[in-house]
Amino acid sequence: MRRRFSFRFSGSAIYIYGAPRDYIKNPPGRQEICLDGNCEVINGGEKYEPPGTEPVLLWSSGGLDPIRPHLLELRFLDNGSGWRWWPVTSASFHHLVYTTEPSKKPVPYTPVDGTALANVTLHDTNYAVEYEPRGAWQQSTFSALSKPKDTFHYSSSQGNHPDSGSFHRVTFELQGVALYVYGASEDALRTIDPKPYLHAPIDVCLNDECYPVDVHQTYLDATDGPHLPVLLWSHSGFSPDKTTFVHIRMLAGESAGGILRRATFEKVVYTEVRPKSPIEHPIPRGIYHKKTVLYDGIDRFPLARWKIQSSPSGSYGLVLNEKWYGKLPQWSYSAQGYGFKIYGPPLGSMRDLQHAAQRICLDHTYCHYVDIGHIYLSTPNSSEDLPVLI
Repeated sequence: MRRRFSFRFSGSAIYIYGAPRDYIKNPPGRQEICLDGNCEVINGGEKYEPPGTEPVLLWSSGGLDPIRPHLLELRFLDNGSGWRWWPVTSASFHHLVYTTEPSKKPVPYTPVDGTALANVTLHDTNYAVEYEPRGAWQQSTFSALSKPKDTFHYSSSQGNHPDSGSFHRVTFELQGVALYVYGASEDALRTIDPKPYLHAPIDVCLNDECYPVDVHQTYLDATDGPHLPVLLWSHSGFSPDKTTFVHIRMLAGESAGGILRRATFEKVVYTEVRPKSPIEHPIPRGIYHKKTVLYDGIDRFPLARWKIQSSPSGSYGLVLNEKWYGKLPQWSYSAQGYGFKIYGPPLGSMRDLQHAAQRICLDHTYCHYVDIGHIYLSTPNSSEDLPVLI
């Protein structure tokens, strides 16, 4: 079977580049390039004269129908054995460029009067993020420079069958105007595999429209430092009034040579539109007082399900989800003030418990799913340090 690669695209022109000649060990051989079934043989040796350190244009074609999809195939024709009359030659591919029809760039959203923009982070452990199939994804916890611990999820291409429509994927919903998708940092990846990492290509689908991402090249181009998560893809121009369903799919399948690739997911950040408070603070020459409300000062439902626990920092309420049916437990509190913070129990009190998802709402309008488990990862193990939930 001839060694080959193929690429599908829609555009009016395409250009194929080979690797720089100075980085190729064996002399370039003959290659056959086919576009929509029309084939042409090129002599690699002629294309690589004179030698150099820049990518080499191997072949190009223009005047194509920009709407119709096209299939490009490149095949390596030589079968060198190393004998004098059949020397070992090489074929290389560095990158390709294709020309598409002009498209309208997304227009950044401008807040209207009475609204403001705010970034919301969904970590990989957030309740709103789902992994399919669940058994194909693993969670890894690692030490980070900016906080004691952090997490990411990863999956290998084993068992992933994109040709049959069976993908390893990450899904979530958002209502916002911009989206940023991050993969795990280089330092985090070394905690699960010290060898060089093979990144699987992905595509990011917004409802039914998908955008391919060359993850491997994205990591090569990353310049923020090996300890920071890598921005894989971003998009803007969403309507703030519509909910967008997002799924991130791994495109690499099982390799015949047994080579596995991995996809990682650390977090997404999206920009949402929020109502702006009509009151400007602080009030000039105003006097503010802090008021602390303990567990026994809030309204709880159903009261019998809440258990009082003790800790060095004071008592707190706890609800377990064992044998739970009907309306979910909740608590509420009414207050007048400028700002507020909600604290959880100290880390030592919650160490052996799995954290359930919680939704905290303000005035029944602004609601946020709080990633309790991720917050506790960054909480020092001290009775004096209480985690801020919101």
